[in-house]
Amino acid sequence: MRRHLRVALGACGVAAVVYLVPVLAAYGFADVPARLLVGDPSEVAGLPYYIGVISNVGALAWGMGAAVALFAGWIAVRTHERATGRFLIATGAVTLLLVLDDLLQLHDGLFDTELGVPEEVAYAALGALFVAYAWRFRDHLWDPTNRGWVLVAVGLFAVSLVIDLAEPKIRGALVVEELAKFLGIAAWTAGMVTVSRDALIGEWNGASR
Repeated sequence: MRRHLRVALGACGVAAVVYLVPVLAAYGFADVPARLLVGDPSEVAGLPYYIGVISNVGALAWGMGAAVALFAGWIAVRTHERATGRFLIATGAVTLLLVLDDLLQLHDGLFDTELGVPEEVAYAALGALFVAYAWRFRDHLWDPTNRGWVLVAVGLFAVSLVIDLAEPKIRGALVVEELAKFLGIAAWTAGMVTVSRDALIGEWNGASR
């Protein structure tokens, strides 16, 4: 019980730091009102409640997949499924970075607008990171068990990225771009959850023998 309490209090401490540091830094260095960071975006901007709802659902799905992969990987590396565990932890970490970039609009908000880093450069950096991850874990990603969902997800993300960079002046292009990304998130999350489930089932079966 005390251990669980310590974990809960530790989580509260980390959450307090995550909450207060950006709020105080933004107010102290850029005079950004706290309500702009802590308030609901639609309420702060005076927009309808449904603004960005599909994008938010996609971020939730991505975050769920990352959390499941990180948890399952943490369990697996402590036992006999170490290789799968490392793959899941890396996959969860990469996914967490992508969802933070998407949710906080880092590539075309902070980097492009505030820091002057072109969107193409930010995409190239993310692409290089993903290529390094894919090469390191190519045996897992190209395993017949995982190959299907990986190809579907990466293909859909590629379609979304091409449309985003090309910026075609075609009616409905944005809907197609976001649909491809949303479906890619669904495929990637489902794949991570499935691999995580198989790893945990393997752990339980191994422990029961």
